[in-house]
This record gives sequence, C-alpha cells and structure tokens, in this order.
Amino acid sequence: MSHSRHYTRVILSSLALSLLVSCQAASKEQAKPIPQEKVVSDKWPAQAGPHSMTLTMPPGKTGFYSAPQNAGKSFDFMKDFGAIADGASDDSARLQKALNKLSKAGGGSIFIPKAEYVFSGIKIKSNTHIEIEAGTIIRPVKSFSKGGKNKKEAKLSSITIFDFGKRSGKIENVSIVGKGGVFVVELHAYAPGIAVFSLGNVDNFQISNVHVKDALTKFSAITMGPSAKKDSARGFPINGYVSDFTQTGAAYGYGIVQTQAAQNVFFENLHGVGGAVLRMETGAKGVNDDQFGGLANVIGRNISCKDGNAAFMISPHAMHNGVVAVEGVKSEGCGFAVRIGNGYVAKKYSNPNLEAGTFAQGTRVSNIHAKFGENAQLKRKHFKYMPESLLSKISNESEDGSSHRGPSIAPVLNIANFPIGVLNVTSEGFSGTPDIALTPSPRIK
Repeated sequence: MSHSRHYTRVILSSLALSLLVSCQAASKEQAKPIPQEKVVSDKWPAQAGPHSMTLTMPPGKTGFYSAPQNAGKSFDFMKDFGAIADGASDDSARLQKALNKLSKAGGGSIFIPKAEYVFSGIKIKSNTHIEIEAGTIIRPVKSFSKGGKNKKEAKLSSITIFDFGKRSGKIENVSIVGKGGVFVVELHAYAPGIAVFSLGNVDNFQISNVHVKDALTKFSAITMGPSAKKDSARGFPINGYVSDFTQTGAAYGYGIVQTQAAQNVFFENLHGVGGAVLRMETGAKGVNDDQFGGLANVIGRNISCKDGNAAFMISPHAMHNGVVAVEGVKSEGCGFAVRIGNGYVAKKYSNPNLEAGTFAQGTRVSNIHAKFGENAQLKRKHFKYMPESLLSKISNESEDGSSHRGPSIAPVLNIANFPIGVLNVTSEGFSGTPDIALTPSPRIK
C-alpha cells in the first residue's frame, strides 16, 4: 500500500563519512591519500579565470543570459538561403553560410520556418540567434571519418548538431530558441553517440523550448565542458540559461544535460524520460588531469525524471567545484530522485597530484519528491542499496548492454564525502528503505 513520508535533513561530511565505510570497501576506485607537498594548491588554475565560491542568483527571467538590446539583421532561412527542408537532404552548409554572413554583418537572427531539416556540425557564431518555429523537426546527418582497420576505410564517428565554441574558438551572445513553442530533434540509434548541443568556450547563451526524441544514444543532449586545447583562448560555458527542455528515450547515465565545466548557468524546467536528466559530474579525464573546468554558481529549478536512473546526479571526482544549488526535484519510477556521489581519484587519471574532489560549502538540493515505480534504469553497483525483497524484480535483460530495468531504490542516495545539504525530502510508495540512503544493505553483496 502506498504511503507518504516527509523529512527535512542536512547531511554534512562528518555524518556521510562515518557511514561510508561499508560502501568504500566495495568500491574499486578509492580516493587515495596524497602527500601534503603534492596536493594541488591552486584549485582553480589562473587560465580558467576567476570563480565564485558563493551562490549568486540570476538577475532576470532568462537566468544569467542577457538578451540583445538591438535586434540587428534578420533572415529567413528558407527564403533567403534556399533551404531544401525535405527531411532527407543535408541543409547544414546552407545554415552555416547564413550564420557566417549574419555574424560578419554584426549579428542578428535567423528564422527557421516549420519543416523537416537535416543538420550536423553547425558552428554557432558570435551575436547570432536562431529562432526555430514550433513543430519543426531536426535530424542529424551520419558522420564518417577515416580510421578503419587499414586506416583508409571510413568509419562512423560521433555527431554534434550545434557546436557552441567547443571546437571553433570563443563565441559570445548566442541563442537557439523554439519560437511559439518547442521544436523537435529526432535522433536515430547510433553507437558512436550524438550530442545535440555541445558547449565549450561560450559566454552569454540561451537554449530553450526543445524536445529531443532520443533512441538510447550515447552522450547527453547538452554537453558542457572546456573547449579544445588548441583553442588559444581556452574556456568553458559561462553566463547561460537552459530552459523548457524535454527528452524521451534517454539511455542510462545520459539525459538532457551533462556538465563538466560551467559557471553562472541556470537550468529550469527540464523533464526527461530515462537517463539522468541533470548530471553535474565533473569526471572527464582531461578535465581532472588538467584541473581545468569544474562547476561554480550553477543553479537548477524544476527538474524531473520518469523511468530513468535519476532526475539529478552530482559527483565531483577530483575537481574542486564552487557552489551548486538545485530546487524542486521530482522522480516517478526512477532509481533515485537524487543521486549524490563522492569525490575520488579515478584510476584513469594521469595527474599524480590529484586529491578527492569537493563542492563548496553551501551546495544543496532541496524540495525533493520521489514516487516508487518498477521500470527504473539501474546498474549493478546500485543493487546493494535495494531492499532484498525487491531484487527478484530486476530484469535479467539489458536494453543498452550495461543497465537493467527494475524497481525504484530510494528517493535520495547520498554517499558524499563533502558537505552538501539535502532538504525537504518526501516520497510515496516506497517500503523498507529510508528516504535518504547512506549505506548499502548489509545482506546484499
């Protein structure tokens, strides 16, 4: 029988550490002690720029994004650039030409009328704003590169549809917004992975009114991280707003957003089916080895998940992050509403001077509600937190080769070894598990 529980708790590092012993014994990758003389003293490298270690709320309705005061030039993609828009022909070159022309003219907007388009590898230019009419459908082009067994034959490679300064140098003052409602991005099953929006060295951006129909692809719909090392003014996403974004069909571990590096970014109204909707996990090898990136003053509001792994996931790995604050997290039939991982030095990292990562004091997640279900995406490492009576309900089949469908485990999993506030947790339908799980069941291996 369904029942409801309500708690208000703040879980700080001393409590979490005291209850972590049995979890850490089973972990393959532990936070190794570092001699004091080798500890990284400058947690935020000078080349990364100044980072706030306190929380600052966004000033306006569009988060930290400042909309342009002057409209600039305006183009119609179909009328002015001859878009084919038949749902099969590649219109990427035409859209790139439009963006290049608009940027050189000082900036403005491109309106994409309702139709079906095929795009990939679009490099967004400074001071350009794309308005996509509600109901428009966008699909990616399959991408090929050389590098087969004989180094000459073509092979499939990963896809980025819209590149925001990831591989094209610094850009600023840009947006892609659905006009009059949401536009749709349809992804096909594609093993190398598809990123709809890949963000790197970008300052002042907005992405809003988007629905992604995923097909269990690798990569989150939005990925945020440092730009390529060859970028002479290397940077990462700052001063942004991502809102009103939905997704279906996400694979375990992926979802709407994966953030490796961001500062002053506000996420609002993200709703996903499958995966981890908002994933603040700074675990990439390059980010940790270079100690370039991380998260500071990142805020989330109204984040929800259905039949996935978690609505919100956070883990620092070996990065020392600023404050993150997320409010209003809901899950229905997910493994967890909130999953909080610890800081640790992974075996894949090469930098010998790393220490277990953290998030700054004041990091918190609040107003959490979880509803029990039996179609969550789970990995074996989480089975140990599940009541033994539910283990038989886990599917033996795997839809993506690594995760299994099964019952919800707990509203919150918190194994943090850094201070984090967990406030106002409610649940319904759970039995035999606490609202905030801190240690695995002693009977489950």
